Amino acid sequence: MHKILMYSTTWDNKYTSELIDGVEEAVIGTDTEVHIVNAFESAQQSSYYMKEGEIFLLPDVDSYDGIILALNGNDSVRAVEGIVRPFIDSGKPVVSIDQEIKGAAFCGIDNYTSMYKLAEHMVIDHKVKTVNYVGGPEDHQENMSRLRAVKDCLNANGLELDPKRVRNYRFMREDGQLAYEDFKKMGLEAPDVVLCANDYMAVGYIEAATRDGYEIPSDFAVTGFDNVSMGQTFYPSVTSINRNRRKAGLEATKRLMQMIKNGPSEKSILIQGRMKLNESCGCRSKRDYRVAYQDMILLNEFNERMNIIQEYVRNNLCSKNSFDAFMRDFAEGCEAFGIKEVAICINRSFFDGLIEKEQKGFTDSMNYYSSNVNGNFKRSEEGIFPVYWESRNESKIFILSPLHFGKQSFGYTISEYDEGFFRSGNYRTFMNSISLALENISQRIAINGVNLKLQKLYVRDSLTDLLNRFGYAAYAGNFFEKNFGRVYIVYIDLDDLKKTNDKYGHAMGDVALKGIADAICTAFSDTDIRVRMGGDEFLVMGAYISDEDVRTRISTLDRYLDNYTHDNQLPFVVSASVGFVINNNAENTSLEELVKSADNKMYEIKQKKKAK
Repeated sequence: MHKILMYSTTWDNKYTSELIDGVEEAVIGTDTEVHIVNAFESAQQSSYYMKEGEIFLLPDVDSYDGIILALNGNDSVRAVEGIVRPFIDSGKPVVSIDQEIKGAAFCGIDNYTSMYKLAEHMVIDHKVKTVNYVGGPEDHQENMSRLRAVKDCLNANGLELDPKRVRNYRFMREDGQLAYEDFKKMGLEAPDVVLCANDYMAVGYIEAATRDGYEIPSDFAVTGFDNVSMGQTFYPSVTSINRNRRKAGLEATKRLMQMIKNGPSEKSILIQGRMKLNESCGCRSKRDYRVAYQDMILLNEFNERMNIIQEYVRNNLCSKNSFDAFMRDFAEGCEAFGIKEVAICINRSFFDGLIEKEQKGFTDSMNYYSSNVNGNFKRSEEGIFPVYWESRNESKIFILSPLHFGKQSFGYTISEYDEGFFRSGNYRTFMNSISLALENISQRIAINGVNLKLQKLYVRDSLTDLLNRFGYAAYAGNFFEKNFGRVYIVYIDLDDLKKTNDKYGHAMGDVALKGIADAICTAFSDTDIRVRMGGDEFLVMGAYISDEDVRTRISTLDRYLDNYTHDNQLPFVVSASVGFVINNNAENTSLEELVKSADNKMYEIKQKKKAK
């Protein structure tokens, strides 16, 4: 089986889904599988989109036979090119869609020819003379090609594009509004046509002009590029260029498969865009608004239904207090949307509770979860797909998306590509809901961790790390009841602590106390209740086996103290007086009585020592 890696960024769901449709068409009936690593992109720079782009760090490119790059922005091109450059330099096949990258075959719309035809339509058929051009980023490849086409078309028809009438922005809707205001501030007369580098800016420009009293196309025409849904349903509908993205995806994948078989090639594949003439240039009569209204009602009903499901799923997942509870309801969320199983791969660091420490990218060791399977895997050994996932799926197209919030990258999801779910935008919203739910859980993990630390501080003696009186009160009663009838209690008193403090100082007294604590931890089990009762007094409660077992433990304690004194070259002897008692079924003695009895036995031994 051949494996193709596809890096994609999405700023328009329909736009990207049409491209993937073409990829899917090319691999159906072949032994080729495609892994799509997808990030949602925006021209707005923010920490959210920087974390989103960390998904590009996930795959090991060398484990794939070829790579498709479908990237929209310069930032994503630079990021991904750095990752795949060694792959390209080693002579392995790469096809880049829409963006030209050195060493990779190029497949994309013929921006120059398509924009030239659109400009020519306005010059020849509409007799325009004055043109405003509203472009994307000045260094963006597609924008540069489209601007060059406009200039060349005007020059070929004896016209010239005034540099003052050229503005470059970010391809956003609000940029179109800003462009209108900028031209207005410059005091320029209205043009015959505004050629926009994409439909979003065209819509924004029309909105701003309409608010100012202009009518489009009566006062001047406006055109766009890309033929996105917003431009088609807007009034007036935007004259544009259909990029034929499905064909681009199909031809790019077919070329890559040929390159995998026959070797790399840098020959370009140019897709001719189709001119879509609409109301904004005056070439399409007004729509039947009864039909448009009916379509709008149906779309609104669908969106309302999806919004209800999204809200239910989000609220349900975000209400969970633990990851296990989250996963129990996660399958229900997938079922509510009618989508197939989704696997969630989680960074092991997610469970550390260190939310103040940034987690960038993905850990090698990861946990995976789905509706009925969970486990762990190492990406360095198994790749980005847990073994169980690949063994149980027969699909050709899989999509992987990042899970993150704030400074934390939580992991990623794997799912079979669902064209309808992706195109409607519900996929992205669902991913955001998962991320939000994981953020809530990570906060709870962090809070629980803090509470555990506080609890430890509350029940532990700071000097010896044994339980203190609070710890004794918290745990001793339950231990006694659970093991009633087979409990021993050892009461320990450090000899001559006051003399040590008076003669050598409290620092040396602390050394003696730590010695006793170390001896207790050596002689008695972690499952025992080990307590510093206060001052120089200590207590151990354990499960009784025999008197011999208890005496052996006390002997171990005494030997440890002898060695402790010698090894640390102390100017005094660290020793202890120890008494013990047992509770058995024949003696219905309370815990308090048992402790008092052990204390009395210790005191008797201490008095005998003093009498010598």
